[in-house]
Amino acid sequence: MSRSLPARARTLSRIAVLVLAPLVLAAWSQSSWALQISEFRLRGPAGANDEFIRIHNETSTALTVAASSGTGYGIAASDGVTRCTIPNGTVIPAGGSYLCANSGAYSLAGNSSGVADATYTTDIPDNAGIALFNNNSGGGDYILANRIDAVGSTSEANTLYKEGSGYPALTPFSIDYAWTRDRCGKGGSITTAGTCTALGVPIDTDNNAADFVFVDTNGTSAGGGQRLGAPGPSNLAGPVMGSAVTHDVFDSCSAVTAPPNTIRDLTSDPANNSTFGTLDIRRTFTNTSGQPITRLRLRVIDLTTFPAPSGFADLRPRTSSDVSVLVDRTPCGSDTNNVTVFGTTLEQPPAQPNGGGFNTTMTVPSVTPGTPLAPGASIDLRFLLGIQQDGAARFSVAIEALPEGGAIFEYAGCTNGTCAPPQVSSIVAAETSPTNAGVVTFTVTFDQAVTGVDAADFVVPMTGGVSGAAVTSVTGSGTTYTVTVNTGTGSGTVGLNLVDDDSIVNGTSASLGGVGPGNGNFTGQTYALDKTAPTVTVEQAGAQADPVAVGPVNFTVTFSEDVTGFTAANVVLSGTAGATTAVVTGGPSVYNVAVSGMTGPGSVIMTVTSGPTDAVGNPSAASTSVDNIVTFNGSGSGGNGDGGGDTGGPVAAIPTLSEWGLLMLTSLIGLAAWRTRRRMTSEM
Repeated sequence: MSRSLPARARTLSRIAVLVLAPLVLAAWSQSSWALQISEFRLRGPAGANDEFIRIHNETSTALTVAASSGTGYGIAASDGVTRCTIPNGTVIPAGGSYLCANSGAYSLAGNSSGVADATYTTDIPDNAGIALFNNNSGGGDYILANRIDAVGSTSEANTLYKEGSGYPALTPFSIDYAWTRDRCGKGGSITTAGTCTALGVPIDTDNNAADFVFVDTNGTSAGGGQRLGAPGPSNLAGPVMGSAVTHDVFDSCSAVTAPPNTIRDLTSDPANNSTFGTLDIRRTFTNTSGQPITRLRLRVIDLTTFPAPSGFADLRPRTSSDVSVLVDRTPCGSDTNNVTVFGTTLEQPPAQPNGGGFNTTMTVPSVTPGTPLAPGASIDLRFLLGIQQDGAARFSVAIEALPEGGAIFEYAGCTNGTCAPPQVSSIVAAETSPTNAGVVTFTVTFDQAVTGVDAADFVVPMTGGVSGAAVTSVTGSGTTYTVTVNTGTGSGTVGLNLVDDDSIVNGTSASLGGVGPGNGNFTGQTYALDKTAPTVTVEQAGAQADPVAVGPVNFTVTFSEDVTGFTAANVVLSGTAGATTAVVTGGPSVYNVAVSGMTGPGSVIMTVTSGPTDAVGNPSAASTSVDNIVTFNGSGSGGNGDGGGDTGGPVAAIPTLSEWGLLMLTSLIGLAAWRTRRRMTSEM
């Protein structure tokens, strides 16, 4: 039955203990009460007295009953009558149960954990409330302050005996049903994809309608929601969950969904609820504790089953026998051998003619007190599931054992190969890059229609000097969505990545990438962000003489990056030489400006205004300079000069100071001569 634990399995087992055990313990510790009513029914196939109430210790430590008054804890109906007492001194194991049943017609005593720890004979009416109190004195001691837990229907008038508005009142049918606490976190939904968030620990939110799930062996619509399942009573001697048993892939050299780990047999077997064949799941379970496991069973907590809508598999857990299987284990390819994969058995009663369902327990007959699973040993198990409808499949079980079990094992797949989980096809930058935009968009495309896409599914990676970028909105539907991103501040890059948390699902509730966070992750494209304005300097041209007597005067204009839109309109001329014309040549980052039209000697100064833009439209700042002044000592400049630029036309020469003096002297001499000639003429 058992085999020694290989190194890889030992490592995985230790990881499972370190990771899963704290999660289970944390889940156990979330409730304010140590005990809860975890499962019950108020009628069964044997009639109105075929009823039971299961009390569960939801904590990770054993609980010893010590009543506030009387001889123990009282389990009472809303008529105020105590049905069972849990005696003082009773030790309820961590994760263990105490079973109270009506001895008048209780029909589940043949189940290995179905023998009642205490009995009563007074019927509890259909849909009546029940409560657990910290005493059994009754009367005035059965008050809210002393109540530990309560469950009742919407038709129960006494609020002491229910939490919230109550579970839906049932139409009384004498069927094998039970109300059981949700241990997965999906409220018993057949179509909700993803992993179980409750980790197998019964949920208790103080709201009966939200916490309890209705199950029965025929999938009857009795008013409490319809799903195939079974009562699963458990007593003080019943197996419990824990952290001692871990699970691993059966053959580590094969894919988890491929043989021999998972076998899809198409042989039709309608008599055994397998019209479309079977799904045979094999896994290895390991006892990581230091004590032998004397009993091992698995409780179904999540399942796609009747009445599954189209697109979802209708699975029916079945009893299976031991089989010999050829495996290839690490080191892969070096050796193969036959191992025994042990079968699992549907626990009965109740009879389950339609196969198992929610809350069904599957025991491992090969693990007994006489043939225990030794400390450190492993056992290979198989779960045989009949298929009544093909589609997306889920199967999750809580690992229960004595003295301690494990957490949960989950399977998700497809029974016919046509229900592959959705995948991201692309995440594309929808606009031009690089950009200086404050907002950009990405187009996210999936390979099939999905829902559940929102901002929480994305992260915005940033590089360089970018900060504060974030998703601002998600729009779209079906296969295509638009994600809008605020680009924050600074230059660098922003991208868009999808982070899979199983919230994105297709029409059959298959999670993105399959069950499990992270397997649908996708890295998208990026935008280059340029929000830095170009800088510009103006200096004398390298070959420009200073001083100079002949124009044009050349300046070099250097931008920090390529720009467009730099023209003479951006040139500002100043200085005492009176320059009037600028001709711009070159580019796209280094330009020459030839300045002419000087009206006389003096300084020629040139600067550049802001305005030219880089490739993404950032306008340049005004220029800075170290030496943007040239001394002109010529007599004036017109036309084209050494710079080869257009000066804008001829400029009239202005006389120099010495030339002005000669002109004035000539004028004075001419005036004196004129006056002399006139005087001589008048005397004649």
